[in-house]
Amino acid sequence: MENEFQNDLGDTESQQFLNQSNPENEQNVDPFYLQPSDNVWVSSDGGTTYVSDPEQGIPYDFCLTIVNTGEIDSGPFVVKFVLSGDQDPALELFTDEVQSLAPGQSVLTVYHYGAFANKFGVYHVQAVICTADELVEISTDQGFDFTINSD
Repeated sequence: MENEFQNDLGDTESQQFLNQSNPENEQNVDPFYLQPSDNVWVSSDGGTTYVSDPEQGIPYDFCLTIVNTGEIDSGPFVVKFVLSGDQDPALELFTDEVQSLAPGQSVLTVYHYGAFANKFGVYHVQAVICTADELVEISTDQGFDFTINSD
């Protein structure tokens, strides 16, 4: 299955953001080339193992690997994992800030969610790469759908 990722900002918006966030116009960082290198996944061990069918009562992590496809450092950013479906209202869960990625560099981001309740539920988790101030969404992945079965 081929992953499809999108960059939510065109060149004009990117330039406007850079000018606002860097008033002296020193364009030494550009976060708008940060892209997921794969789709978000659920793991029980901090991102080492992919879990396709999570079970209730086991602590899980939401994981995403991000790569800087640009030609300069990215600057600081965070990842927002949005858990929806039977999680209503949806939860927005933010990772710690990543200081920067050099061109071609990648990083595994992890949010330690915890255990799902002992009840049946159909969920969707989607990852959104955001500027460090959480104001601008840079790119997103396709998301991951999964079901939690009760005992």
